[in-house]
Amino acid sequence: MIKPFSRSGWQQIGAWLLLLTLCACATPDLETEAQLNYFQQFKIQRAYASAEKLVQQGRAIEAAQELWQVAAKFPPPSRQEIQIHAATILHNHRHSLQAYRYLKNIKEEALSPQLLLKKRLLTASFYKKSRQSRKIIRALPYSLLAYGSKPEQVEAWLLIGDAWFDLNEIPAGILSLLARNKQLPADKRHNNMEHLWQRVLNSDPDQLQLYAAQEQTEAVAAWLRLALLATPQDINRARLLSEFRQWTQAYPQWPLPPSAEQTLAARWNYLDFKPQKVAMLLPLSGRYGKVGRAILAGFNDTHQQHSSSNNWSVATYNTDQKKDIHALYQRIIREQQADIVIGPILKHNVAALVAGGALATPVLALNYLRDTDTQVRGEFFQFGLLPEDEARQMARRMWNDEHRAIVALSSDNAWGRRIYTAFAQEYETLGGDIREMRYYNPEYADYSNIIKPLFKLDESQEKIDDLKWLLGNRVIYKPGLRDDISAVALFVNHKEAVLIYPQLKYHYVDRIPSYSTSHAYDPNPQKQSKRDLQGLIYCDIPFIVERHAMQSTAVQQLDSEYWRLYAMGADAYTLAQTFRRMDLSGLRVDGLTGNLHMDNQRRLFRTLLWARLSASGMPVPLAPIN
Repeated sequence: MIKPFSRSGWQQIGAWLLLLTLCACATPDLETEAQLNYFQQFKIQRAYASAEKLVQQGRAIEAAQELWQVAAKFPPPSRQEIQIHAATILHNHRHSLQAYRYLKNIKEEALSPQLLLKKRLLTASFYKKSRQSRKIIRALPYSLLAYGSKPEQVEAWLLIGDAWFDLNEIPAGILSLLARNKQLPADKRHNNMEHLWQRVLNSDPDQLQLYAAQEQTEAVAAWLRLALLATPQDINRARLLSEFRQWTQAYPQWPLPPSAEQTLAARWNYLDFKPQKVAMLLPLSGRYGKVGRAILAGFNDTHQQHSSSNNWSVATYNTDQKKDIHALYQRIIREQQADIVIGPILKHNVAALVAGGALATPVLALNYLRDTDTQVRGEFFQFGLLPEDEARQMARRMWNDEHRAIVALSSDNAWGRRIYTAFAQEYETLGGDIREMRYYNPEYADYSNIIKPLFKLDESQEKIDDLKWLLGNRVIYKPGLRDDISAVALFVNHKEAVLIYPQLKYHYVDRIPSYSTSHAYDPNPQKQSKRDLQGLIYCDIPFIVERHAMQSTAVQQLDSEYWRLYAMGADAYTLAQTFRRMDLSGLRVDGLTGNLHMDNQRRLFRTLLWARLSASGMPVPLAPIN
């Protein structure tokens, strides 16, 4: 659960809102610019005209490069103004990463507050696209907004408000979008109010409850009440409708969309769901029998723990040799009248179920469709232990840990290429630089021929050999690593990790940190030499990191490679009750496989924990991403 914003934080926002109100009536002090002569002004205008011509020809990158070169010929702050113009061209033509790299090289010391705000707005737009909400808040301090034009303040408050909502700091988000309302002309405010309405509808109801229990300003308290009406725990339509109408009468200054009442009525109908009959489609024999039985064990254990509150009837169907998975689904609905179907697991079965026709009963599939699969008709939710999800979180962790340039190693197979591609796309979107990438043959045991050139150890060895020739063999040394990187990204399974990581240590590569996904770690310490992976930073599920001493008889009977699937089965039980609340709101569920959330395509994703492996082979939790 995210820690609520402190009361002092609300007071700070309120103080800045007052400051903005005062500043709106005064002209801020401007930093004076060195006067340019006529010839210099002419050269700048000619450069702008040339850049505009290139833009019209679809050559925005060339236009920005030309302006950047021209900017170097002028003194501050004219130089920075031209540079910001170049970055703006890139931003406006969907080259946000290139724009961000330009912006990083613009020195802020020479900027007037007005130019500084322009630069920060562009930077914040990049942070929004790359989902770095905390950095948006840091980039746009409230004191700076007073120096902007009305349109700039409107843009800034939207960026800030959405960032607070994305961080689950709901009161701060409400105040920011209400501040934006004051900067808009009256005929434009309805769009902003509709945006605020959608943001509170999509808020995490558990977080809303926490905030509502704290002392809040009248405006924040009112919007929190409205948000809680939208996603209530108990559905009493008459009472909820009465409270909603009272709210609209009490706050006419915040008109909601005309469809708001109808939206809420449909929402309450959808949320009023309490499953009684559950059907599970799992392979219980054959090649994937152990996978299915591990998931079923997690589901059944959790069901047994909650049997007093949920007296469900659960029917399990073996999908091992079922060729028509949609026909099986239809028979289950017809004969058992199940309220929800959990499964199937195998990707081709998931695709076949969706392709077979409309789904009359909700389905929680335990795998994900490919992007090219058939469009879904009906309530269809996807949940699984997606490797690409872990790779993207690894990219964000490395970026958060200030690693801006790295190298990567991955197994040369379909899985390794898949997971590396997901990582690279995310890391480069954030602004990171993968200096070099090497694939290795997972069948080999000696990786020196990959490690040495990747870290330029062979160049260091040549220098040492020259010294030995000059000085004799009286040279004690450690090979020098390349100095243009700060971390290593490893995409390995456990078998490969216990071979590669010790070899990295042997070559002194452990002087920089190595990161990997959960696939590098086997949670059974008896299967590995305890020091093999000491120091490796990796992500894993809470069930492994926080609850390593598992007492369940079912878990102890499973091989450790299936422990994560056991946790997945336990989370499937929880999701069978919460999937509709997650669909309509930003509800997050603390599960055994991670902190679970749902996107707008009804796919569930996990936020994992980060740990460093100790000398005993146990994961030591690290602080979450800031």
